[in-house]
Amino acid sequence: MAAPDRRGVVLLVVLLGLFAALVAHLFVLRFSHGDVYPLYSSLRADPLGTKALADSLAALREATLVRNFDPLTRLEPQAGQTLVLAGTDPQAMLDLPEAEAQALDNLAAAGGRLVIALGPGQEHSLFDDDSDTAAVLLPPRRRPAKPPAQPPAKGKTSPAPPELAVKESLGAHWGVTVMPLASPVPTPVTRAAGAPADLPEKLAWHNALALKLNKPGWRPLYLCRDQVVMAERSWGRGTLVLATDSYLLSNEALRQDRQTRLLAWLIGANPRIVFDETHLGVGYDPGVASLAWRYGLQGAAAGLLLLAALYLWRSVPSFLPPLPGGPTREEVELGHDQTAGFVNLLQRQLPAEELAAQCLAIWKQGQPEQSLSRDVQDELRILSHEPTMTPVERYRAMVGVLRRRRKS
Repeated sequence: MAAPDRRGVVLLVVLLGLFAALVAHLFVLRFSHGDVYPLYSSLRADPLGTKALADSLAALREATLVRNFDPLTRLEPQAGQTLVLAGTDPQAMLDLPEAEAQALDNLAAAGGRLVIALGPGQEHSLFDDDSDTAAVLLPPRRRPAKPPAQPPAKGKTSPAPPELAVKESLGAHWGVTVMPLASPVPTPVTRAAGAPADLPEKLAWHNALALKLNKPGWRPLYLCRDQVVMAERSWGRGTLVLATDSYLLSNEALRQDRQTRLLAWLIGANPRIVFDETHLGVGYDPGVASLAWRYGLQGAAAGLLLLAALYLWRSVPSFLPPLPGGPTREEVELGHDQTAGFVNLLQRQLPAEELAAQCLAIWKQGQPEQSLSRDVQDELRILSHEPTMTPVERYRAMVGVLRRRRKS
């Protein structure tokens, strides 16, 4: 009886292990291709990601590549670094909080290089500069009004707020607006007259957006007919580069239409290259498991799992039938049968001196009245409390009296 059940348990364990292995394999395949990440993420390995470019830059000895999963406000503005924002959503850039907009502005002003490339299928203005074109492309959006400053109480001085240069949208601050292309896409774009001569003369373009340069200082790099699709300008000690298409950074472009000179020029010669993931919605949010892994609590977690497994194994009843003539589970655990348990209960509730008297009282409850003579009753009462006898001897003596009465 036990052998078939044991084989069934082993088969069940093997099937569960195979199922868990298949599920883990599916997760590994999904994350290895990276299609769980947003478009143009540096963690995405399919044609719509930028993992090939990021991994290629990471293999360079002269540069250090970093993927940023922290808020933009934690980026340290310093010279010698390039921040790449690929697949940027114009609407998300428009709604950037003031602190994050200031962080981008500070990074470029400190001597860094900021490269922003828009994602596909965007139909809104990247930056609202309150111009007529932006009002047509984007419904008017008003920033929440700040409450009026309360005058400080007497004898107290309010701390001075930090001086921020970006108190408007990034487009109005940098002087650029995004508008639709007049010609359909895909359309080849040509190098502008003032662009560096080592850049490619023509590029394939896959996004129907163009730039409107509203302030001096911008240098057009590529044109689609008369509309600018890529531009650069100096900003403080650094530079800004805006492009309306992220295709050139994608894995598909690196395989089918690799523009090495343009990519090298976009990244620049900075030794530190940062691919930002937070603008795509990919951030670092540590949970209990990651914190336990960081602080080396794997052994404690394994011990807790082992204790939980042992508790469950101990609590689950056995499904095997009992052996013929063998002890039950309760007998094995307690070491007694049902009769021993009843005797133990009687010993706790009834003193031994009162056992015979209690038996006599219970016996009288089932007998009719006047069934015993006065002499027999007195003799039984005396025997039930005889101090020189044990409870068993008293019981046997009373049974003998009753038997003599029945014979007489």
